[in-house]
Amino acid sequence: MMTGDLDQAGEKKIMQDYPSLQADVLKLGHHGSRTSTASSFVEQLQPKHGIISCGVDNRFGHPHEEVVNILKENQVQILRTDEQGMIRYSWQMFNPKMKVTKQKED
Repeated sequence: MMTGDLDQAGEKKIMQDYPSLQADVLKLGHHGSRTSTASSFVEQLQPKHGIISCGVDNRFGHPHEEVVNILKENQVQILRTDEQGMIRYSWQMFNPKMKVTKQKED
């Protein structure tokens, strides 16, 4: 699920409109800001991977620690552009495997 700049109010609306929605991959909104990615949203989606697009040493402090902790508490593998560079996610229809390529390894 690609959330763009979706905030927690938008996440709540999605959960209300699609109560059974789940996603293997969640691209976090607002670069991992505390204004997005509520714990209840992650709990419903049950993603295996969480992608955070943020710059190294950015002035906003993204991603925020609270958001990273939410992902950890829900056993979501965290992929961050500030730590791993470009992240490429690919999948094929009818193929249960997904491939995540990182520019830099952990």
